[in-house]
Amino acid sequence: MEKINEILEQFKEYLETNEAKEHLKTMEKEKTEVKRIMSNLSQMDKKSPEFTEWVLYGLLPYCK
Repeated sequence: MEKINEILEQFKEYLETNEAKEHLKTMEKEKTEVKRIMSNLSQMDKKSPEFTEWVLYGLLPYCK
């Protein structure tokens, strides 16, 4: 149990760093982007090639 508390304390300290704050900003941006993509997808023909492209390149992880 002591080890868990130590890890939690380290994590709390990390959350105060600029690195962590930037990471959290990125996560928020990604959430907003996914909501936008999902909204677009909900209005598209599910059988269209464009729909497939949006799913493959908008939602799934890939390397550019």
